[in-house]
Amino acid sequence: MNNQPSVFQFEKNKPKGTCPKCKKSKVFRHYENLPKEFGICDRKNNCDFKNIPTYEKLKNLHIEFPAKPEESPKARQVILSPAQSDLTCLKKLDSPLHKFCIDKLKLSQDHLKLWNVGTSERGLTTFVYQTLSGRFINIVFIEYVNSNEDCKRNKEKTPFSLKAKSGSKYELCLFGEHLLTSKTVCLVESEKTAIIASFFYPQFDWLATGGNNKLTDSKIEVLFNKEILYINDSDKAGRNNSTIEKLRAYKQNFKVVNLFPDRSDGYDLADAIINGLTPEIKPFLEYPVEPVAQKVISNNAEETPKEKNVSELERVERFISDRYDIRFNEISNEVEFKVKGCDGLFETLNENNLYRVLQKNFINFSLNKLISLLSSDFVTKYNPIQNYFENLPNWGIEKDEDHILKLTEFVPVKDKERFKMQLKKMLVRCVACSLTSVFNKQAFILVHDMQNSGKSTFCRWLCPPALSPYIAENINMDKDSLIALTENFIINMDELANMSRVEINALKAFMSKDVVKVRLPYGKRAVMMPRRANFFGSTNKDEFLSDETGSVRWLCFELTGKLDFSYKEKIDINNIWAQAYALFKGGFKYELSPDEIAENEKSNDQYRITTTEQELIQATFIPSGKDKPGATFNNATQIKSILETSNPGARLNTINIGKALKILGFKQEQFFNGNYQTKGYYTNYKA
Repeated sequence: MNNQPSVFQFEKNKPKGTCPKCKKSKVFRHYENLPKEFGICDRKNNCDFKNIPTYEKLKNLHIEFPAKPEESPKARQVILSPAQSDLTCLKKLDSPLHKFCIDKLKLSQDHLKLWNVGTSERGLTTFVYQTLSGRFINIVFIEYVNSNEDCKRNKEKTPFSLKAKSGSKYELCLFGEHLLTSKTVCLVESEKTAIIASFFYPQFDWLATGGNNKLTDSKIEVLFNKEILYINDSDKAGRNNSTIEKLRAYKQNFKVVNLFPDRSDGYDLADAIINGLTPEIKPFLEYPVEPVAQKVISNNAEETPKEKNVSELERVERFISDRYDIRFNEISNEVEFKVKGCDGLFETLNENNLYRVLQKNFINFSLNKLISLLSSDFVTKYNPIQNYFENLPNWGIEKDEDHILKLTEFVPVKDKERFKMQLKKMLVRCVACSLTSVFNKQAFILVHDMQNSGKSTFCRWLCPPALSPYIAENINMDKDSLIALTENFIINMDELANMSRVEINALKAFMSKDVVKVRLPYGKRAVMMPRRANFFGSTNKDEFLSDETGSVRWLCFELTGKLDFSYKEKIDINNIWAQAYALFKGGFKYELSPDEIAENEKSNDQYRITTTEQELIQATFIPSGKDKPGATFNNATQIKSILETSNPGARLNTINIGKALKILGFKQEQFFNGNYQTKGYYTNYKA
């Protein structure tokens, strides 16, 4: 017999020794009550020395091996939760890791708060573990050392968690599970990697096991029925560990992603991001489950031979996958394809053409089944707007030029400082509206009473070439226009001058929509879709606003001359959007403040349509009050009669009278005439 006697356990709460092989101190774990030569080196990647006690070794050393003691029934341990005093660490955000993430990587404080990253009284970084149900269950303490270029764990200090008294314990879950949604899960080892990667790859959910062998039976349940990408560290332990075996044992839907196959030094995704790299992590379905030998069918194939135990559906899926790259465009709501290995662009798929190809290759698959297949999760989802922003160059507020500020110098406008701030906010709102559930409430309007000043051209230029299929012009107020709100990045309204007051107000209602429920062409039922479009526009009219309730939806700026068209050569539009995207991720406050709303309302007064009713009221009355000398109380109908008497031939409207009074600041009040209450206005005649 040469098995390790199970009675011997590793020492607890005692310092580790020096490894006999690699000579590193504080890495060699000894066994209780055995000579110090027995133990295991913790440096699994670089040393992995083991001297395990066996029956034969113990006999040669004349060590008597005691019988394994009988185990007494264990009392049920009490499960503890962190005390409120322990959770005060979440209020401090000044550990070395905090400073590095905020200063170097431009992570926001809100992001770190979301991930329960705090600071202990001793300055250690704390990771507060919170379950899917929201219960705090443990805190892990790690010391980090911050340099100018990196922030590494101090390997001389062992991480630790909350310690419980005998008869009780603290649990551990997967770090980050309180943030789980329905997205594909990226599973990594360290808490630090999950926190950093989630900021740069928000299209995934991120979880950390806390170590390469720390995915336990009690932790794995939250991964059930999830798509899982295991992002391994580039070392021996990262590529072969119990986490991978545990996922296999539980038959989880997972794929191992080896981002750095040529490295074996423990390099991980966080290291790459810190070095300024963002390696591609593809959607789940683009990674192979297992390498399977498949016969590639040539264009002239006469028949696809049937394989044993392979369904008709799977044969069709293999046939399509072997020949084509295929995806579902979430913006245009169309299936797109290109021939595999071809450098051409994706085109809209005609399922009738694909059906014809299947029949020519003797694959008897009905058109209805093919349409159902193309409508299923067999086809990978693709968001071109999200893909565009995620592949823009990184922009840093300290290291890079303010491209948006530079762009404003080419646009001659009144109130230049307001224009600079509101253009920047508008562009960041565009990013938020297109990528999240936030919708952009404002339309950005350039006003100039001359033709050919470059207004419309500028608005079209703001849509980058990569997103050119996702710009619309001058939508109407019909079903197609509702769909356009979900299928476009920018809507350019260059015919505001030709729109009536009714159409302008209807457009305002369109701009207020955050979701659209509509049945798409050939769709079976109405579906809810997010509003993605952002409104820009231009007009030659000085007066085009007519809503008496306010005009906060319109951000209007008057040009003082023609635009300098050299902005097209001197400014890269991709840099403009790279800055806007970086500001969005950095927590830039893109909504208008109360002061800015008031300032905008005041500025918009000059663009408000002046009606006949307004002009006559202004010429006849001034606002008054109940106690003011000479004040009279009249309702809108009486005021209309007074104005028509003094202005024969004037065609007035009672509703417009009420709107005009509100715009001009006349306060509506109630007056008791002895029989009933009536609404009206106190006025004095203008001298």
